[in-house]
Amino acid sequence: MRQIMLAQHGDGSLDHQAALGMYRLRHEVFHDRLGWDVNSDNGMEHDEFDEANPVYVLAKSEENEVQGCWRLLPTTGPNMLKDTFPQLLHGQPAPQQTAVWELSRFAISSDKLGSSGFGLSNIPIQMIQAAVRFAQKNGIERYVSVTSVAVERMFRKLGLSITRLGAPIKIGKVLTVACTLEIDEITEFALFGTLPEHALRLAA
Repeated sequence: MRQIMLAQHGDGSLDHQAALGMYRLRHEVFHDRLGWDVNSDNGMEHDEFDEANPVYVLAKSEENEVQGCWRLLPTTGPNMLKDTFPQLLHGQPAPQQTAVWELSRFAISSDKLGSSGFGLSNIPIQMIQAAVRFAQKNGIERYVSVTSVAVERMFRKLGLSITRLGAPIKIGKVLTVACTLEIDEITEFALFGTLPEHALRLAA
């Protein structure tokens, strides 16, 4: 049975095998597939933001293989949008609030994508659900993300509450965009078919 889990280096929940699997998957996606100029060492991709004790969302198979990963970082510290891709903001200041976190390094194994990009696999949906539940439990009101236009399109297709922070820019082989994901009633209903408690009270 597939497992969707949250893990961190700092609390010991990210074991060595899972970390290596995540870095290999990121190399496959960002170096090989997307052609981004990333730090790769022996077929593994990692960067300075992995040293900031992020929270990771991992999708693992029954065989303990990492099939999907995502990195969550508070915007009050170092993050990719502010420090690596500020051009995607087109002159706007990067968010730096405790209630705003960054999603980065969203990667899914190529054999789990499906013929239409994300069509046949529910791994991305389960990972987004985990990230949203983490946000709701930790006072996060919004995520910002640096991602491909293809992933942004997937978010919109799912009905999530997404807003662009600026026009896309080609980075590597793909159009890349900065966007926000609101942790609101729209996102809750799109992912879970339910409304938060405060929304239910308003609807009563």
